Parts: sequence; C-alpha cells; structure tokens
Amino acid sequence: MYLKSIHLSGFKSFADPVQFDFDPGTSAVVGPNGCGKSNVVDAFRWVLGERSAKGLRGSEMLDVIFKGTTHRPALSRAEVRLVFDNESKTLPIDTPEVEISRILTRDGNSDYEINRKSCRLKDILAVFSNTGIGADGYSVLGQGQVDSFLNANAQERRKIFEEAAGISSFRKQRSETTNRLDRSERELTRVTDQLSEIERRIRSLKMQAGKARRYVEDRDRFKHVSTVLAAWDVDQLEFEQKSLNFRLSWRNTLRGLIAEVATRLDASVESVRNGIEGLHRELEEVRQIETEKRVALQGIEARRIQMREQQDQSRRRNEDRDRQLEELSHVEEDYRQRRSDARQRIRESLVELRKLRTLIDQLKIDHSVELAQQDELDKKIHDLKDQDLRLVFEESRLKNSIASHEGDLRGQEAIRERRSTEDLDYRKQQSEIEGQIGGLEKKIRDSHNREHQLLIRVESLRMEINQRTDILGGARKKLTEVRSELESSHGRLVLLKDLEENLEGLSKGTRDLLGSDAPAAGDIRGLLARLIEADPNTAKMVDAVLGRILETVVFQGRTPIEQRIRAITGILDGEAANFVSLEDNLEAGRRSGEVQLEPGVVTLASRVRCEQLCRPIVDALLDEVIVATDLDEALRLREQYPGYRVVTSDAHVVEPWGAVKIPAVNSTGLVSRQVEMTQLQERVDVLSSDLEELSHQGDALEESILARQGELQRLEQESGRAKLEAEHALSERHRCRETLKRISDRRASLKVDIEKAEQLTSELEQLKSAAQSKLVEVDHRRKSVAKDLESSEEALEPLAEKLSQLEGGIQSRSLEATREQERISSDWREQRRLADEMDQRKSQRERILTDIFEDEKLIKKLAVDLVSIDGEEKSLGVELSKATEDRTALDQRLDEQRLQRGRIEKRVKECRQRGEQIREGREADLLAENECRVRIEGIQEKIREDLEMDLSEAPIEEWREQLVEEEEAESEWVERLRKEYLQLQDRLRKNTNVNLQAVEELETEESRFTEISSKIEDLTEARDQIIQAIELLDNECRTLFKDSFEEVRKHFQEIFSLMFGGGTADLKLDDEEIDPLEAGIEVIAKPPGKRISNLRLLSGGERALTAISVIFSLFKTRPSPFCILDEVDAPLDEQNTRRFVRVLQEFAKNSQFLVITHSRVTMAEAERLYGVTMEEQGVSRRVVVKIDEADSWMNDNADQQSQASPRSKDAKSIFDRGGSPVAADPQI
Repeated sequence: MYLKSIHLSGFKSFADPVQFDFDPGTSAVVGPNGCGKSNVVDAFRWVLGERSAKGLRGSEMLDVIFKGTTHRPALSRAEVRLVFDNESKTLPIDTPEVEISRILTRDGNSDYEINRKSCRLKDILAVFSNTGIGADGYSVLGQGQVDSFLNANAQERRKIFEEAAGISSFRKQRSETTNRLDRSERELTRVTDQLSEIERRIRSLKMQAGKARRYVEDRDRFKHVSTVLAAWDVDQLEFEQKSLNFRLSWRNTLRGLIAEVATRLDASVESVRNGIEGLHRELEEVRQIETEKRVALQGIEARRIQMREQQDQSRRRNEDRDRQLEELSHVEEDYRQRRSDARQRIRESLVELRKLRTLIDQLKIDHSVELAQQDELDKKIHDLKDQDLRLVFEESRLKNSIASHEGDLRGQEAIRERRSTEDLDYRKQQSEIEGQIGGLEKKIRDSHNREHQLLIRVESLRMEINQRTDILGGARKKLTEVRSELESSHGRLVLLKDLEENLEGLSKGTRDLLGSDAPAAGDIRGLLARLIEADPNTAKMVDAVLGRILETVVFQGRTPIEQRIRAITGILDGEAANFVSLEDNLEAGRRSGEVQLEPGVVTLASRVRCEQLCRPIVDALLDEVIVATDLDEALRLREQYPGYRVVTSDAHVVEPWGAVKIPAVNSTGLVSRQVEMTQLQERVDVLSSDLEELSHQGDALEESILARQGELQRLEQESGRAKLEAEHALSERHRCRETLKRISDRRASLKVDIEKAEQLTSELEQLKSAAQSKLVEVDHRRKSVAKDLESSEEALEPLAEKLSQLEGGIQSRSLEATREQERISSDWREQRRLADEMDQRKSQRERILTDIFEDEKLIKKLAVDLVSIDGEEKSLGVELSKATEDRTALDQRLDEQRLQRGRIEKRVKECRQRGEQIREGREADLLAENECRVRIEGIQEKIREDLEMDLSEAPIEEWREQLVEEEEAESEWVERLRKEYLQLQDRLRKNTNVNLQAVEELETEESRFTEISSKIEDLTEARDQIIQAIELLDNECRTLFKDSFEEVRKHFQEIFSLMFGGGTADLKLDDEEIDPLEAGIEVIAKPPGKRISNLRLLSGGERALTAISVIFSLFKTRPSPFCILDEVDAPLDEQNTRRFVRVLQEFAKNSQFLVITHSRVTMAEAERLYGVTMEEQGVSRRVVVKIDEADSWMNDNADQQSQASPRSKDAKSIFDRGGSPVAADPQI
C-alpha cells in the first residue's frame, strides 16, 4: 500500500485545486520559506481526523479555509482528498484504491467520506488502525515535533510506542468494554431498585381493592341517576324545540308571501323607471335639436355681419391702392432725371483721369534714372563702411586678447599660490581625521555591547509580560463569565421579586385578602406557599401536588371561625379565596396509624421544612402523599397504599382514584418560586464576591503588566538609543574614511594643477607678444579706408536732393488721379442704385393692380352669399318652432310618470317594513331554538365525558323503573333524584384517590416481578463475562507491549549508533515496579565522546538525530506503509544529513516517504521533487522541479518571494516553459 495522490482545494494557501501524484519510494517537496509546503502535511493530518486547530497552526478550525488576499476573495469551503493504492489489501476495504476525503464549509459543517460515500471519523480511524497512519501516528512527523517528542514527558511518549506495538486498537476495545461494564452495573442497580419498588407496590395494591369495589357501586348509581335526569331534561328541551320549529315554519311561509308581493311591486317600479328613462332620452334629443337650431340662427347673423365688413374693407383697400399708384408715377420721373445727370459726370471725369496718368508716367522715368546713380554711390559707401567695421572688430579682438592673456597670467599665478596653501591645509586635516577614526571604533564596540545586554533584558521582560498577559486573559474571560452569570441571576431574581411583590399568579380574591387593611386581615400570618421551605426538586413536587391550595392564606389568632368567615367574605366582595387558621384542629380528618409505611417509603411532608407552628397544616396536606423516584414506582405505591397520593421526582401526581396529573413544562409554582429566589440570592452573593476578587486580581495583573511594559519600553528605548549611537558612530567612521580618501585624492589633484599652471603661464606670454604686433598693422589700414569714405559721401548729397523733388511731383499727381477715380466710382454706384429703385417701383405697381382686381371679385361674391343666407335663416326659424312644441309635450308626460313611480315605491316600503318585523321574530325564535339544541348537546356531551357513553345508547327506561316508584309523581321523583345526584357527586369527589384498576394492576405487577428477577440473573452473568474479557485484553496488551518495546529498544540502539557514528542510547520504563501498561518511557542518549545526563543538554542537531532514531526504530519494529517528514533535517549539518539520508534510503525500500526539506543533500537523493511556490501573494501552487536545477530554482524563488513585488507582463518567470528549470503542472 502507498499514497497515490493528495488533492487540495481551498485548503489554507491552496486557493486553486492542486493535486500531488506520488510514486512508491521517496518524494521531496521543496520551496522557499512561507510558500505553503507544510500546508501539505497539515492537509494530510486534517483529513485523517485532526481536531485541534492549534495542531494545524490556527486559532480555530475555520482557519483552514482560504481567507482571501488583496486580489482574491475568501472561499467558502475547503476540501482534501487522499487516494491510497490498496492492491495489497492492507486496508480492510475490498477495492484496489481507497479514497479518504474531508470537506469543511464556512457554516461549520464537516463531512468525511470513504470512496465518495459519507462516513464518520470513527470509520476512518478504524480503517487506519494499527497501520501507524493517522493524525497522531508516528507516520507523520511535522515541524517542531522532533523537539517536542524529546521535551514531552514519559507518559506522552508512550502513545507513539503503543501505536507501534499495535495495542491502540486493544486500548479502544478495552475502553468500549469498560463502558459496557459500567452500563451493565448501572442497569443492574436500576433493575434491582425497580424490583424493590414492585414488591412495595404489590403490597399496596392488595389494600386498595376493597375501597375500589365501594367506589364502583357509587359510581354506577351516580351513572344511572345522572343519565335518567339528563334524559328527562333532554325531553323537556326537545318539546320546546318542536314548538319553536313550528313557529319558525309559519314565519317562513308568511315571509315568502311578502317577498313575492314585494317582487311584483319591484317589477312595476322598474317598468315605470324604464319609461321615465325613455322619456328623458326623448326629451334630451328634442332639447339638443332646439339648441342646434338656435345656434345655427345665431351663426347666420354673425356670418352676415362678417361679409358686410369684408366688403367695406375691400373698398377701402382699393382706394388706398389708387393713391399709391399716383405717388409711384412721381417718384419714377424723379429717378430718371437723376440717372441722366450721373452719366454726364462720369464721362467728364474719365477725360481728366487720362491726362493725369500721362504726366505721372513721364515723372517716373526721370526718377528711375537719378535713382540708379544714387544706388551706385550707396553701394560704394556701404563697402567702405564694412571694411572699416571689420578692421574695428579685428582691433578690438586683438586688444581683448592681449587683456585676456594678461588676466590669465595673473589667474594662473593666483591658482598656483592657492593650490599650495590648500595642500598644506589638507595635510593638517588628514592627521586630525585619522585620530577621530580611532575614537569612533572604540565607541562602536561599546554601543554594540550595551545594545546586546539590553536586548537580553528586553526579551526576558517580554516573555514575562506574555505570561502575565495570558493569565490576565484567562482572568478576564472568567470575569466576563462571572459577570454574565451574575447579571443573568440578578435579572431573574429581580423578576421573581417583582412577581412576588405584585402577587402574580394568585387569584384576585387572594390578592385582595393579602392587600386588605381591614381588622380581620391583621391576623394573617402569611401565604401558605411562603411558609414552606424545601429543596428545588421537592418544591416542584409540592407545587404539583397542592396547586392552587398553596394560595391558602394562613391566619393566626383565636377569632371564632364563623366570625372570621363573615369578615373575610366582606373583604373578598364576591371573589373566591382559601384560608386556614393555625389554631384549628387539623388532626380530626387524618388517618391515625391506619397504614404503616415500609422502610424507604417517605411522605412528601417529611421532605418539607416549615415553622413548628405550621407543621400541622403541612402534615395535613402532605402526610398522605408518598414520594416516588419515577412513574413506575408511583403506580406500584398507589396500588400498595390505597388512598394515598403519589408524586414522582418529575412532579407527575398519581391520584388514588387513578388519575395522573402531568405538570406543565415551563411553569413555575409558588413554592418553586420561593426556593428559586433563595437560591438565586445565595448565588448572587457568591458571584458578587467572586466578581470583586477577580476584579482585584485583574487590576493587580494589569498594574504589574503596565509596570513591566513601562520598563520594557524604557529598555527598548535605551536599546534603540544604543543602536542609534552605534549606527551614528558607524556613519561617522564611514564619513571620516570617505573624507580621508577625498583629501588624498584632492592633494594629488592639487599637485597636477600647480604643474599645469606653470606651463600655461609660459604659453600665455608668447601669445601676448604676437597679438601686439598685429594690432599696429590694423591701425594703418583703418586710416586709409576713412579717406575713401569721406569723398564718396560728399558726391551723394546733390543727387539725393534732386530725387526728393521728383518723388514729390509723382506723389501729388497720383493723389489727383485717385480723387478723380473715386468720383467716377461714386457716380457709377449712384446710377446703378437709381436703376434698381426704378425696377422695384415697377414691380410694386404691378402688385397693386393685381390686388385691386382680386378685391373687386371678392366684393361681388360676398353680395351673392348675403342673398343665400337670408333664405337659410327663414327655414331654421320654422324648424325651431316645431322643436319647442315637442319639448313641452314631453315635459307633461314625464311629470305623470314620476307621480306613478312615487305611489308604487310607497307600497314597496310598506311591504319591506312588514318583512323586517317577521325577520326579527324569526331570528328570536332561531336563537331560542339554537339555545335548546346547545343545551341538549351540552347534556349529551357531559354524559359522554362523565359516563363514557352516549345518551341514546343508555337503557333509560330500565334505569328509570329501578329508580322511580310506581305511583310517584314526575315532579317528586325528579326533585328526589336531583338531591341524590348531589349526594353521590359529593361522595365521589371525596373518594377521588381510589385505584379502580387495583386487581388488574396487581396481576401485572406480579408478572413484572417474575420477569425482572430473571433479568437480574442475566445481567449478573453478563457482568462477570465482561470482567473476564477485560482481564484477557489487559494480559494480551501487556505481552504485546513488552515484546514490541524490547524490539524498539534494540533497533533504537542500532540506529542511534549508525546516525551518530558511535555513542550509546537506550529506552527504559520510568518505573519498573508498576504495570507496564501504565508506565512512561524515558529516552537515554549519549553521543560519542560526551557525558550527558539530560536530553536538554544536547544540541539542536543531536536532538533531531535522537528523535529521528526513535521514529526509525518504531518504523523498523512496525513498518508503516507511508511516512511524512516535515523539515526534520533542518537542524542537521551536511555530514549528519548524509547519514540521515542513508538510513532513509534503507527504510524507503519497504515504505513510501514524503520529505519536506530545504537540504540539497536530501533533494539529491529524492526520486521525485515537487516545488511549492507563491508566485501570487498568499496563493500557493505546485510545480515540478528538475532535480539537476533544484538549487538555482530554490535561490531564484526565494529572492523573488522576499521582494514580494509583482512581475511585469514581459518579465520571464522561472515557471515559464522553455529552457526553465521549473515546468508548471497542468491545472487539476
């Protein structure tokens, strides 16, 4: 058998579904710290039943569900599936593969499955029992468990050895067998007690038989009497019911006749109403026609007025148009004259413009000749000035060059002097800084030493604060619990006190009596319920037995009973209440030694406490009430002691006459309320004291923690200051060294600068001499250019004056020509404007003539329309007169129909009033008849409830002949039987404690006695067999453990020597004298060359090798098919890791190993590597790692995870395919 795969989905950091497929042999899971490797181990332990959230490195079990990241939401479920190869049938399931799974949801539901079928955790543990595989088995060794195994006490180590010895299943069997033994003992005790109760009940039932027979005789007589009286009452009521039914029939007939008449009248009313509605419609149509004719006449008059106004308007418009035509003729004549004048002015201006343009052309020719001569002189002058300017620039440049050379010479001399002085200063600084560096190094050493001492003190204080904080947290949790319980108890106490003060639960009469100020109320000693004391269970029984009797008011005083009754009756004012006097003789109605109770049978009175003065009342009420543990015993005691009431511990009350009273579940009686108030008050006092004590403890712890936190803060500040001082000194030392280096570099640079300055001085002297020679030559050339320029400027002056005169003449003639041209343009625009105006006036004349023609046509048409309107008006007048006559006739017919409708409606109203009177009489008869029927049904129902028979089935005549004498009058025997009924009812009420099933119950109890006696014998025999089985299991476990322990011990010595290359080791029981099944196991380890008396003195690597040796010795003794090792090689160096790997390879031949490691040695020996990475923050994923490139992958992945920054889209990841050491698995 081996583990084939692990599938994780939503488990811790594995947000996406991931599957690890394994082969037999050794597989290694690698990856940087914090990437989720150990979550694979947690998943294995979780699916195999790990129930401790702390064991899975969480605070609660829901922590195993993926909680989400900044980029992913939290998931709602976690699922892990393990698939085991079961070809060898190692597991007790007949399938080649076994799949174990567990699913947990956010609502807390956890489901286990075996091969996809729901199961219990118990079933999974049974499958892997004695295989070493399990959440707590030795096949899973997680982080820290190596060290915790050695730190555990001897008893804790024993659990792993028991698993290896294969006795853990025997332990479970022994525990189950012990539980069965306990259950058998309890059953035997219960059955024995039950047998005793049956014996007592048989004795009681024999006494109850005689009383039952007398009770049956009275009950039968009462049945006959009550039935005969009920039959007589039913006969009387049925006769009255028949009379009422006859009257109802007569009223129904009369009601039908009246309804028929009313229906016919309603039909007549409806017919008249329809006729009125028809007249209304006709009248409305005639009125509408009349209105339309009147409106049409009014419209004709309006149209006539409108047409005449249109004629007048058309005539006025034509007159206005004639005047407009005359005005247009005058305007057109004026426009033609003005257009002719403008054309004449244009012709004259064109002649003058031609003359001016000829003169301007001649002036321009002369101007161009003179301008050419001037340009030639200007060009010559310009060339001379450019030549002079170049010479000036050259002269200035040479002078500047000479001045610059002189300045550079002075600067180089100054530089050489400054560099020499600076070099001297740097030499002094260099010696001073070397001295400072020595002082800073001493200060750094002192600061580091002080910081280390402070950190040690800080860590010690922090551990002490954590311990005290844990204690304070526990105290605060307990304080919260105490405060919550105190608040709950106090609230309940206040509620009960309010109920008690307000007399809640008492009848109105009792409340009035207790709250009265009358003199008679002065003798009240108190409420009976308040005078009784008992434990809670007894109080519940007293409430069930007494019920409302507990509301009895107890009086003290020698007031005569008759006088007290009268006084109390006046106080109650018609309400009911019970009372009793302490002075009354309560022994008269009680049995005096009539029945002697057996030992062990107690009365309820003996379990109740009260004042001695009230004891007679309590004994009178409760001395004939026996206490039973359960209902079976209660029924037996009722038969054994006829006439006694029996109450169980569950407050079920069994009456002597067979009735069983079942208490309400959530109700609280008066005595229980008193007892609960007393207990709550005591509990509140205790909780208040505890609360105050816990508060003081919490305050003291807080003060202590605050003081240590203040000290811790002070030490951390001092440590911080020491660290800052050291860092400052380091910074200063670094700065000084940098300064010293800069000074050395500067001094070398200064030496080079001085040499360069001397060389530049020589070169500048030569350049200065050459520039002075060139300056003399440039001065001679400037003087020659100045003479040529002066002669050219003198020839230019007369030529410029003549050009100025020509330009003035051209400008004046051009201005005159422009003015003439503007006058021509203005006259031309005027002539065009006048032509446009004339065209517009012509169009206007045409439009006016057209409008005049249209209006004349309109006037003629309107005259024709006026003639036709006059004829239409005469026709409408005739139609209007006819419509008015029709409307008058219809109004008269409508008035006649309304009078007829009023007469019929009056008759309908009279019929309805008569019908309402009959209905009221009928309802009264129905109520009376219903009352008779209800009374009959009530009598029949009472007979069925009281006598358990129907009145119709009873032999009434036979019983009446037995009860009535022959010549006795009906009224006499009815009165006599009623009196006898009351007497029998009173006797039956007083004898309610009779057990009617005494004989049958006696036979039943004797049969049960025989059956239970046989059962006791069977239980005794089964108990003896279980004890023998436990002894056999203990002997077998003892033998297996001893043999297995010796074998593990031998293998441990061998493997330890192999791991350490020598040394001695041993395993022994911590106490050889006690039972080996209870002894702890001690581990002794002595590496070669060391004398170590305690495992705690071993180094981390030695402790790890010792623990691994123990685990491997267990494996060798009882090989497990599968094992997980989580970073057990972390404390080992390379040499010890190689030893560990060699041993691991030997065990891997027979078992499958899954190793989580950071060691390259372990990786190299693994047959297959699996990488776990966290490329996305907070989300683990699985990769397959090439063994030859695992080292580089680990380094790269650790660097990438430490940076915790997202990669750009173009960046290459180690997970990208193609030449990378890691290839991502396909999505599962």
